[in-house]
Amino acid sequence: MSPDQCRAGRALSKLSENDLAVRARVDLKTLQDFEAGHGASPDSISALRLGLEAAGIVLIDAGSASPTGGEGARLGKMAQRSVDTIEKEVVQYPEFLNNDAPPGAGG
Repeated sequence: MSPDQCRAGRALSKLSENDLAVRARVDLKTLQDFEAGHGASPDSISALRLGLEAAGIVLIDAGSASPTGGEGARLGKMAQRSVDTIEKEVVQYPEFLNNDAPPGAGG
């Protein structure tokens, strides 16, 4: 991720410098220095990237969208609802409560 992508991602997601620094768990000065082009550690850049991605930002590498396209950032399409399940809340349908299979049927 480049400093330009970081700034663009923050702008698209409407995150302040402080908001992203808190999300990414990096020092505010680290974020400011990185965006100003002064570099940052690979761990800090990775944390910033994850913070932006968690906010719905998709970072585009140079040449990935088209052969002549540069790097960029865009808003990803957010999921309408979660499909995650909570294992402790799995529904057991009444018709499957009784084992009516013959012995040795398996499964």
